[in-house]
Amino acid sequence: QRMRRIMSKHYVLEGSALSVFKDPKFDAPEFKAALEALTEAPSPTLVLDMSRVKYISSPEIGLLVKTYKAAKKAGKHIKLTVSPEVFMVLQLVQMDKMMDLTVARGGRTDAIEKRGDEAFDKGDYRTAATEYEKLLSFGQMSPKVRFRLAYAQAAAGNRPEAVKHYDALTKEQPANWV
Repeated sequence: QRMRRIMSKHYVLEGSALSVFKDPKFDAPEFKAALEALTEAPSPTLVLDMSRVKYISSPEIGLLVKTYKAAKKAGKHIKLTVSPEVFMVLQLVQMDKMMDLTVARGGRTDAIEKRGDEAFDKGDYRTAATEYEKLLSFGQMSPKVRFRLAYAQAAAGNRPEAVKHYDALTKEQPANWV
């Protein structure tokens, strides 16, 4: 049975998963305490859900790096889920190369995919490719989107990019292409 620990109205620790419900900017001591509690969880895999957070600043990024290092030192792995807005900031400081980051689906990424699908369905492959590339920059590349991106690139006359995405698709989903 997983123990649920409500740390405050903004932080809930349940087993080895910490959910953050508010931008941590104004309560850094609470954020720090919540992250420290997460690293003390007995599981080798820790989950940090910041998908509802829309803004993060340097001090909070510093706390994330410190938490990542503490977890790694203890032989643990952190899976971090963030909003598209926070992902863009973390990508700028190259934390996407350090941490296991996932962008939460919904809102902005769903709207981008919808615009790409609408353009694709109308035969506007350049616009579709542009929208699908945005999803790729967020790390949101489902097999359907990858296929449509490759097709759109080919239809728009960008063969090298099309081949790159078709190759990636066959590596990601080999059972579907054999």
